[in-house]
Amino acid sequence: MKEDSKKILQEFENNKELYNRFTNKCKNLIIDLLIDENINYHQIAERIKEKNKLEEKISRKDYKYTDIQEITDICGIRIISFFEDEVDKIAKVIKNTFDIDPVNSIDKRQLESDRFGYRSLHYVASFKNERLKLPEYKKFKS
Repeated sequence: MKEDSKKILQEFENNKELYNRFTNKCKNLIIDLLIDENINYHQIAERIKEKNKLEEKISRKDYKYTDIQEITDICGIRIISFFEDEVDKIAKVIKNTFDIDPVNSIDKRQLESDRFGYRSLHYVASFKNERLKLPEYKKFKS
């Protein structure tokens, strides 16, 4: 295993509790915002990438990660809506609350007319600077 990979995996292990707190904080914030906006949703779940999946990702030959900050999917929140028209409402709340990385975000809602399948909108997001100034969010700055 390469030195960068070892460093990334060690940093992941060292920060696992912070990742747990981060995903819980994000999930609870999103729930509160959707309730405030009277937006219905089916389910909201949080997850932290499993160590073995992270190891697989950083060992792939298609991209060489040198720092954990380059990995955009260590933590994730999944919001499942009842109806497609709720996705845009939810997306608006997310855009108003988080900084969105447009380069790494993907809209997979368009399927060819003869196809049936999973449609999704994936945002790579971080807390806005105003939120990071609040004491309960400062620890999530990076």
